Amino acid sequence: MSRSIGTTTHEALGRAREQAGAALSTLGGTVEEVAHEVVERIEKDAPVLAERAADKAKGLLDESGTLLDHAVTAVRKDLARRIEPEPTPVAWWRWVAAGGLVAAVLAGIAYVVLSRRPQELSVNDVAEPPSTIPPTDVVGPGADAARGLR
Repeated sequence: MSRSIGTTTHEALGRAREQAGAALSTLGGTVEEVAHEVVERIEKDAPVLAERAADKAKGLLDESGTLLDHAVTAVRKDLARRIEPEPTPVAWWRWVAAGGLVAAVLAGIAYVVLSRRPQELSVNDVAEPPSTIPPTDVVGPGADAARGLR
């Protein structure tokens, strides 16, 4: 029995090898066909894929350049603000209100001063004007000068 088992085993192994060889050759042919199809599709689709990849890369490059420009601008503005802070805005309406108040006070004072009637002025308030006529009773060396004869 050992011989029949050995022979049977050898025969089974031989058949398995034959079947494996046939399967491998069939599989090899299939793999070769698939490989040719893949190569054909790559050759056909490679330019389209390369163009799409180039467009995507260009878009990403443009976007990154724009983002970089924005970032650089933001950093420059921040640095400029730190070096020279913006002056605080002047409240101009406060100055206008103060000017209006001063004008109102001055107008009130002017009204009070200018609205006095002449009869309210006393006689003592009016001084007698100085005399412009030279004195005639002056005698002496300066008499001619006093009379304006010089």
